[in-house]
Amino acid sequence: MTNKNEQHNTTTTSSPSISKSTTTASSIPISDCGDKSPKQTDDADPMVIPLTSRHTSTTWTHFTRKRVGKEIKVECNYCNKQLTGGPRAGTSHLTEHANKCVKRKCLNIQQTRLFGTQAKDGGSNDTLSLAPYEFRQHKGRKDLAEMVILHEYPLTIVEHYGFRKYSNTLQPSFKVLLRNTTNKDIMQRYETEKEGISALLIKTNSMIALTTDMWTSSNQRKRYMAVTAHFIDNGWKLQSRTLRFLYVPTPHMVEVLTEHLKECIHSWNIDIRLSSITVDNCTTNDAMIDTLRQEFPYGSLMLHGYGLSAVIKNGLDRIRDIVAFWTASDKRNQKFEQVAKQVVPECTKKLQLDYKTRWNSTYDMLMVALNYKEVFVILSGRESLFKNLPLNED
Repeated sequence: MTNKNEQHNTTTTSSPSISKSTTTASSIPISDCGDKSPKQTDDADPMVIPLTSRHTSTTWTHFTRKRVGKEIKVECNYCNKQLTGGPRAGTSHLTEHANKCVKRKCLNIQQTRLFGTQAKDGGSNDTLSLAPYEFRQHKGRKDLAEMVILHEYPLTIVEHYGFRKYSNTLQPSFKVLLRNTTNKDIMQRYETEKEGISALLIKTNSMIALTTDMWTSSNQRKRYMAVTAHFIDNGWKLQSRTLRFLYVPTPHMVEVLTEHLKECIHSWNIDIRLSSITVDNCTTNDAMIDTLRQEFPYGSLMLHGYGLSAVIKNGLDRIRDIVAFWTASDKRNQKFEQVAKQVVPECTKKLQLDYKTRWNSTYDMLMVALNYKEVFVILSGRESLFKNLPLNED
């Protein structure tokens, strides 16, 4: 950005827009932009009325006071249009005319742009409105970095000929930087977002639950660890924030995964506020959690760090067995549905067996099975092979 005094010959352009100055009467930079009036006051003209000490506004540089008949008019020095110029007329209308006079060669660098709003129904009720516009190089750099992040563009896009030509057409004043500078802007955006999340976590009074999973990129076949924090903010709204997304080199041994997750927890200072860590059901994660359980305060973890499965495992296994039993064949399933229609006719959902590694499927299985609690009791007396009936506490 250059100083306004250095921008007197610069005109701001943008895609289809109409630019007009928006400065007030007391701030029109007449001398700054080198705007010379094409018509000088002619003392020999009997119609010209000289300015007095009351006419202090710089707006008067654009106009000449004249007497037309019995009225006092103000004539534009550029287009010769005459406007009201009596003692009580003020200068607001003069400033407005000076800012949009089509014959004035130089306008202020701070512009307004004509925005169009199209009717949602596709009709003809389009509206146009003027809004302030001022070019900012740093804002363009920020938006460019965000574009690369959102759409996963390669950093080299900023050096492509087509992209630079397109950017110059939209805004010639915008300087497209090199990829190294764009990379720095992206990292700066990351640090800004990280500071915001850190401040939110510090301000929040609730405990923090973590979920983590391994993710494999489709093109490079590299594996990454994603760590997400879940918590209730002080306004009682559920919040989720990604704390870490990092590349984990092979081999993906328990020690390596444990060290990365532990470093993430300590770097965000949430170890004493940690309530739970949810992972997929695999032997590597089981071993990782067993190791981490020794690293964090015993009292902060829910269920003393042993997880939900340790508390409901026996009951969950029994419910899973009866669902598997009654969905094992079409004959059993038909028999179950016949009894269900008589006992709970309002429920039409089918029994579904869960996937042990997906808690959402386990939740769905439990919610459906709960509706058929009485059906299971009745069938236990009619089917000799059905013996593993869930307990009331299950």
